[in-house]
Amino acid sequence: MCGRYQFKLLNLIVAGDLRGIRKLVSKQVSSEQISEVIEFLWNNIHKHPKLAVDRDLAEQALVIIAEAEYRSNLTAIPHLNFEAMCIKLFNVVGDN
Repeated sequence: MCGRYQFKLLNLIVAGDLRGIRKLVSKQVSSEQISEVIEFLWNNIHKHPKLAVDRDLAEQALVIIAEAEYRSNLTAIPHLNFEAMCIKLFNVVGDN
């Protein structure tokens, strides 16, 4: 994944801006990179302010991300899978 996306994504995670992540990925990340973005989220989601202090929420988020990664290899429309993952994360974590 291109480094500039990583920095933007990490800043959005730390800011707790899940909607910003969704917007960035839908506009700037190719379908071929979605799996890499999901893996990046998996490696860094614990830096989200709510997940950094709430282990139960963090574990729920990891399950959602794991399901999205599994499905990313099965779907014809990777961005749709990513959008669904983001919606599930919004429902569990909320958005700042």
